[in-house]
Amino acid sequence: MSSIYSIDGSGTRASGSGASGAPGEISAEQFLKILISELQNQNPLEPMKNSELMEQMSAIKNLQAIDALTRQLGKLTEQSKVGEAAPLIGKLVSGTTASGVKVEGVVDRILVENNNVSLVVKGFKVPYANVAEVAEAEEG
Repeated sequence: MSSIYSIDGSGTRASGSGASGAPGEISAEQFLKILISELQNQNPLEPMKNSELMEQMSAIKNLQAIDALTRQLGKLTEQSKVGEAAPLIGKLVSGTTASGVKVEGVVDRILVENNNVSLVVKGFKVPYANVAEVAEAEEG
């Protein structure tokens, strides 16, 4: 696992973790703090070359762009799931709840909680991914 030295001058080691929480990844904010620390503490007789600075600034911009793209893709995925689940309202479905309870009935509504789409069937939340069968509801 990679480590990053603290930039507060304490000399202690701290593990890097970024937006994804994966070991060794750092956020754009953390990267910028490290870059500023490097610039402040560089040897005045051997300053950082302009090309190195530009490479690091480019890396920051790329990191920010990837972060924004990831967020947008997450929103698009959620909207896609809502679009797929919405036509199931009024349909007869069978599936299981997150805790494994088997449920069968007509979909009352859909819920979006913490980027997860669920169908509400007889008061139970059935995650969209747990739907096993869909049929037309019988009228009557």
